Amino acid sequence: MNAFTEPAPHCHLTEHELLRFLVGRWSLRELEELARRALAHLCALCPECDAANRAFEQSRARRRRRRRASYSAVLDSAECRVPELVRCHQEEVEAAEKDLRLLLSHRSESALKLVTERRRRQVPGPHGWRMRSPVLVSLLLEKARPALRRSPSEALRLVKLADVIVQRVPRPAYGEGFVERLATRVMADQANVLRVLGELLGADILWRVIHERLGRWPAEDEEEEAHLLSLEASLRQDQRRFGEAARLLGQAERRYRRLGDVEGIAKTLMKRAIVARLQGTPETTVELLRQAAAELRPQGFPRLDLSIQHNLALALCDLREHAAAAEIVEENRPRYLAAGDPEAERLLAWIEGRIACGLGADERAEQRLLQARNGYVTRRQGYSAALVTLDLAAFYLDRGRPREVKPLAEQMVPIFHAQDVHRELIAALMIFQQAARADRLTAELLVCLRRYLLVAKNDPRFRFENGEHAEVDAGPAAPPVRFRPRSL
Repeated sequence: MNAFTEPAPHCHLTEHELLRFLVGRWSLRELEELARRALAHLCALCPECDAANRAFEQSRARRRRRRRASYSAVLDSAECRVPELVRCHQEEVEAAEKDLRLLLSHRSESALKLVTERRRRQVPGPHGWRMRSPVLVSLLLEKARPALRRSPSEALRLVKLADVIVQRVPRPAYGEGFVERLATRVMADQANVLRVLGELLGADILWRVIHERLGRWPAEDEEEEAHLLSLEASLRQDQRRFGEAARLLGQAERRYRRLGDVEGIAKTLMKRAIVARLQGTPETTVELLRQAAAELRPQGFPRLDLSIQHNLALALCDLREHAAAAEIVEENRPRYLAAGDPEAERLLAWIEGRIACGLGADERAEQRLLQARNGYVTRRQGYSAALVTLDLAAFYLDRGRPREVKPLAEQMVPIFHAQDVHRELIAALMIFQQAARADRLTAELLVCLRRYLLVAKNDPRFRFENGEHAEVDAGPAAPPVRFRPRSL
């Protein structure tokens, strides 16, 4: 029991309390109470000490009143400045949007020249120069992220412009820490674009620099931490470091859950499911995708939900549960068609072809797979076209029609030499072509080729030789993600 729960009469110490004080077993709160009792006792006995105590209390009261008055003045001043600050921010946003339109209307070299020129702004901003705003950097990153799917080279151009601009943002106007963290964000997006372009070594080097920067300028909020973790996980996935990718995605998911970000949770679960599928564990893939759908369904996000449902149908096909996959696709068919996106239509044709193969609807299977393949060839999407071609070849082989595989194999390599397929993928496709020519094509070889294509999309150093994956030394592993510990 606390010795000072009930103060002793007249503030006198008891023998028991004195003994505890002498042996030093009092807590800080008990010692504070002892000091208050001693002061009260002293003031009761000595008039001079009582006068000094009263003078101190009056002085402290005056200081409190002055502090409250200064706080009020600061608040009043800030309240008066709010309209001005809002107006300045709006002007900066408008100027940055104007600069963005100007940059997008020029080619790479002339756009870079516009950035490096020193011209005065038409609208006053906090730094007074054009092409120096962090708002412009953020707008370029927002443009680059959706561009990554349709044109990685355009996304790289935008991210490089953002990198040049962020180096020229005036640090005194915005703060050193803010600008450095923005530069780290730009670097992470640039590494992600390099990853998609197949430059995994360059992306890995950038992530080493990012980790060094995070040691000096840690991310200040969990949303930014989760974004960085998710981007690095994508690189580790493409490097086939699946365990590390799953760990990073787990860290990102925990941050999104603390934030209550339903979209972030669902995206992370979907990425974890894709990693599980690449590891060859379709049961785990299905479980994670169903978790993602359950997180997302009450909140909406129709495009993301459609992506989750499509991946779930693919995982069910891997498990040969084609009837369950057919139910999912049929339920979501209006959403595929309403997307107004040719890519969604090609994905629908592809998954319907795979399901029809599994259900024995041969005519529809051939029709939908050919439709998907021709669409990808026309759009110069060689990687997807190669995967559909392998599905079509497996269909022909399973149905006892090996002669129809040969024309597919003969067409593939010449088409993909001029498209977005790296050299090692073409070498794997040539093995497929040679096996088809020699009538040595087997279902096992097709399965092995398909697995290789799934994990080797962005890694030009991962070889496929004689039906086996040949690893190329990727160098030492990157250090783990380090963020500043958060206080409790």
